[in-house]
Amino acid sequence: MKRIISILTILFIAVLLFGCNGTPPNGNGNGNGDDNGGGNGTDIPTVVYYALTLPEGITSNQEDNTKVKKDTEVTLTITIPENHELTELIIYGINLADDVRNSQLKFTMTDNLEVTYATKEIIIDPVFYDYEIDMPSTWALPNAKAEDIAVVEDAPDLLIIGMVLDSYKFYNYETISAFEYIKVFNNTTEPYNLKGHRVVLANPMQGQNYEDSDCKIGNASLVTGHLFSGYIDEDFIIEPLSIALIWLKPYYYTAGSGSEGYLKQFSSNLLQKEASLQTEADFREFWHLNDNIKVLTLGNQPFIAKHPDAIDVGFYPIISPGGGVPFTHLNSAILRSLEIQKFDDQGGSAEAKLLNRTKDIPKETLEDEELLRAWAETNKLYNRVAFNTMEVKDNGTVVDMYANYQNSRKYFKPVVRANFSGLIDERTLTNDQIQGLEKVNFASKDNPGVKYWPNTHELQFRPPKVGERIMQLQVPVRDYRKLETYMRADQFGVMRFVSEQVTTYVWRKVTIKLIEDPNDYPPEEYKWRLWEVESEGRLSGAAPNEIKAINLIRP
Repeated sequence: MKRIISILTILFIAVLLFGCNGTPPNGNGNGNGDDNGGGNGTDIPTVVYYALTLPEGITSNQEDNTKVKKDTEVTLTITIPENHELTELIIYGINLADDVRNSQLKFTMTDNLEVTYATKEIIIDPVFYDYEIDMPSTWALPNAKAEDIAVVEDAPDLLIIGMVLDSYKFYNYETISAFEYIKVFNNTTEPYNLKGHRVVLANPMQGQNYEDSDCKIGNASLVTGHLFSGYIDEDFIIEPLSIALIWLKPYYYTAGSGSEGYLKQFSSNLLQKEASLQTEADFREFWHLNDNIKVLTLGNQPFIAKHPDAIDVGFYPIISPGGGVPFTHLNSAILRSLEIQKFDDQGGSAEAKLLNRTKDIPKETLEDEELLRAWAETNKLYNRVAFNTMEVKDNGTVVDMYANYQNSRKYFKPVVRANFSGLIDERTLTNDQIQGLEKVNFASKDNPGVKYWPNTHELQFRPPKVGERIMQLQVPVRDYRKLETYMRADQFGVMRFVSEQVTTYVWRKVTIKLIEDPNDYPPEEYKWRLWEVESEGRLSGAAPNEIKAINLIRP
């Protein structure tokens, strides 16, 4: 018995000694380690470390976030995106966002921690500037009722019933970024296909456009002074007794310029990248188009021809020989004619097609100017760099479409035309004009007395006189009287103004809201499409979704 007690006593003493002098694994029980050893028999306390996990956008003042000493004061720095504010900063389950000062927060490390945070965008109400403008109240014109929409007898198969003009001078940025359109009506009971048609903008007073008596009433094609030419080589169907919009989009690539462009080397410079990137979706959004309204996007295109001043040069792509402006400008002051023509294939012997169509060029090439230049150099047209260029051949022979204007008459027949000009500004008339000794000349945009149409206003046209193909422009009666009084007689004679008063077609003041203060700029520097926001001024002067009752009624 004594022996058993002695053995137990020895075992007890051994266990006691081991408990006093032993060191557990890793130095302490929490697994974080102990830089002071901890197993040397002294009373030095165990050191505990924790891990700090931070999201992108937040940093700490610690050298090693994976090993932060317990009870350490940690400073976080939070990077808050521009125009945002911090809504959440979760530290140990508590939102401390309100405690952040100068993008920093201090806290004590008491356990492993994963920090999360959230921000939200700060919505700042923009400052708008009101700009009042006189505008014909298109919105007040009654819309055609369903029973009123019928074929206008003794009129062209297509009618140009509306047109939004460029609002300011055509070298202003405003023009290049514009959303101008013409609104066409299918004046038949069958679907109308625009394939094989051409839209031409020209000066109606230039050469054969004015000298030919048949051309004066729109029954012969515009043939000289082309400022815009767009050929449609794909199907585009307008439903019976329905409308479509033709968007005259700014021309993407230059192809020579100036009145002597035929002597210059053509280039593929990008005219206005922002404009070129605008899409039909942008156009539809800008005008709040209904889903049933069709849109045809059409750009200014060169056409293969000879120039009478450089016959020895031979054929080459001509663009804007009349004005040297390689982009759309339905200028709201100068006298102009816009005509839709239809290709005549001469019984099947002739064909018209587009060469170097941009839609056929790989997208990555179009988006890279260097690649585009390289592509163009290996795809020259008649030794020139040009795109979307119309070529007409008859029995395999290229046809001269400019120097020999009769070819243009032969291969393109007029469908419908709309003439338009600016208004009269009595405040800028000269004394001779006021006294009737001198008339306002709408051939020059800088002439005294010339006034621009208001921004985003849609001109309203009515059916041509029986036997003619020129639409009749409806203007308020007071403006008709001014035009009749002050406009040159020969220019007034080619126009088709409607003098009949329509009582609801009146001028009224509307407010346009701008993001820039117009008082800080002269009017000619206003950038409407950049500055204008949604306001009554934008759509009160246009009716892109509608047919007005007057559009189908002859005066």
